[in-house]
Amino acid sequence: MWRKWWMLPLLAVLAACQSMGEPKMMGGSGRVINTDNQTSIVWAKFNGQGIAGSGGDDCCIEYPAKWQPGMTATVEWMKDPQRWGNPDGSKRPASNQEAINRWDKIHEARYTRHTAIVSVPKYDETCGVTLIFLPCDEARVIIDCQQRFDVIQTLPGGPRRYPELIRRLGGQQTCRK
Repeated sequence: MWRKWWMLPLLAVLAACQSMGEPKMMGGSGRVINTDNQTSIVWAKFNGQGIAGSGGDDCCIEYPAKWQPGMTATVEWMKDPQRWGNPDGSKRPASNQEAINRWDKIHEARYTRHTAIVSVPKYDETCGVTLIFLPCDEARVIIDCQQRFDVIQTLPGGPRRYPELIRRLGGQQTCRK
């Protein structure tokens, strides 16, 4: 009879370990900030979850409820390297659907796709996920409310805004070729 019961403690330990495997998740808004005014972010992803690149808040992005040391995230994005026109300098046609389709095909062929593994800074009180795209195809993540306030909300207005944001986040103002 005792032979049937010897596995119970082992099963209890295994069940306890399994419940510790997945972190508790929470949801929040997602936002994209692009600091390079010569390009645009078409779309972005945080650990596989999509965010529109046009600015504003998108709902909903999941992330661990509790920050862990060494935490990283995979950030992917599609960039339009020449947002104002095509290589020949032409602007998007206003009418004529056939001409618009041809122009779009040429324009979208120049989109570039990027992926980066980024460190996730410590967070306590959360304000959603803010993905910040810096020059030289660098990305940063902010989740903590206080960090978001300190880094973003206190920026100067006007043409000094994005250079200051790049500086605060340790990015390069110009890329090495």
